Amino acid sequence: MTAPYKNWPLAYLRECAEDEMKLASQHKDYRYGAFAIPADMEQNTPLAHATRRGNMISPGRARQMPATTPIPPLWRRNWWVAGALISELGLTIVVDLEDRTVSVGAGGRRRNVTEAYVDHPDRDAATMAAIVRAAIQALEAGRDS
Repeated sequence: MTAPYKNWPLAYLRECAEDEMKLASQHKDYRYGAFAIPADMEQNTPLAHATRRGNMISPGRARQMPATTPIPPLWRRNWWVAGALISELGLTIVVDLEDRTVSVGAGGRRRNVTEAYVDHPDRDAATMAAIVRAAIQALEAGRDS
């Protein structure tokens, strides 16, 4: 068994996976899938397909969920896929070294998501968290408009 990424605690890795599940529920490529967080989380542990009971589909849903929805990438745990969100959604990043924070947003600074470095294991983790949370916010705003 390998050690968690940069010694991140298991609770933090689970928080990352929860954000990834929330983003998947909004993202056009993954929103019709059902995903679960595996019990043993490590840096490279992907989300798993959730098991379904029966053939139930919630009423009012216009389309059925495809059986082969891909597993979402590790948006909060991998720079390559977090970086892809920046260009895909047109996000901007503002780093404040004095306040030790990073802000990410898709529009004006008023709606930016700000993460403090102290709330995360390192600056990279804070930046990836801000990117994913801003992506969730941007996709939710796009859906509501």
